[in-house]
Parts: sequence; structure tokens; C-alpha cells
Amino acid sequence: MKDLVTSAFIIIGDEILSGRTRDENLNFLATNLTEMGINLLAVRVVPDVEQEIISAVNAVRHKFDYVFTSGGIGPTHDDITVPAITKALEKELTKKSDHSFRGENIFVLAGVPHIFQRMFVNAKSELVGGKKTESREMRIFLSEELIAKDFADLQKKYPQVAMGSYPFDGGTSLVFRSTDLEVLEKAKSEMEKWIKNYQN
Repeated sequence: MKDLVTSAFIIIGDEILSGRTRDENLNFLATNLTEMGINLLAVRVVPDVEQEIISAVNAVRHKFDYVFTSGGIGPTHDDITVPAITKALEKELTKKSDHSFRGENIFVLAGVPHIFQRMFVNAKSELVGGKKTESREMRIFLSEELIAKDFADLQKKYPQVAMGSYPFDGGTSLVFRSTDLEVLEKAKSEMEKWIKNYQN
């Protein structure tokens, strides 16, 4: 099992970029991949333009373990995802029994949410995850500015732990994420000690 399995998501569609349609697939995909131990590390939104799709696919397909796309696989003239990805790979895609397509590490899914979800569930058997990323959250009633330096120093000390700060009204939420649970708990515990010093 790989420690870190990575993925990217390419959302294809003029209707997404114009605001006419709200994307509902990103959260579903990210949640399900995280549960499988697959980290979603990049998301791109591109128009229904063949060269834009080809460029986006070629930019990520060698960089990540898996690539997922949504949109543009219907029967109308503007649904050009499959031929565009075929050109990018320089080979035909494999058509699955559930009407999905796959080429190498690329899974081509529909844009309509309930169809996207069904296709993803059918494709799950072909995905191999790594160690699951665990997360821990601390909600503190201190400003980001006050803890910024110590938080940055902690990040340098524990590079294998992804750390983020998210302000809310009256305080800051600190989030720690890692596949190494022991190091994750150490980093969080150290931050908790620093927080007590601020509060004393």
C-alpha cells in the first residue's frame, strides 16, 4: 500500500464557468476519495473547448495517480470530452458497462450529479487507495495574527503534517492533516501547549 495516493479533478463545461449551473460533484468526489485513502490535490475548471481539455488532461495525468473528469460525454455536438481525451492519450478509451469511459489513469464521468455519483460508485472497484489521511481540528478564541509565527514554526518542524488556519467570528480554527497518526497527534499536542501559554 502506498503511503500517499493522489488525484486531480477536471470539471468540464461552459455552463459551470458561466454560473448557469452549480457544480455539485466536487464535494461528493473529495469526500469519497478521502474515505478511500486517495488525496484530491488539484481541481481545474475548463470550457467545452477541445484544446483546453487536452491541455488540462496532459498537465495532470502524469503528476497524479488518478484523474477524474466530469461533463461533456452526452450525444450532442458540444459534448467533446471523450474525443479530446482520446487525442490527449493518443489511444481509444475503454467503454465500461455502465456507459462510463476510462483511459489509463483517467476516469471520465458525467456532469449530471446523480449520474456522476452512480458512475463513481461503479468505478470504485478499480481504485486502490493508500493510507487514509486523518484530520484533527482545534477551535481557539485567539486571532490568526497572534498565533501565526508559532503556527508557521510548527509547520516547519512537522512538514509531514498539513496545517491550515481558518478564522471564524471570535477565533481561529486550526486543522492538522496527515497519514501519520503519531506525528499528527504530536503536532496538535505541541500547539495545544503553546495555546495554553497564550491564555495564561
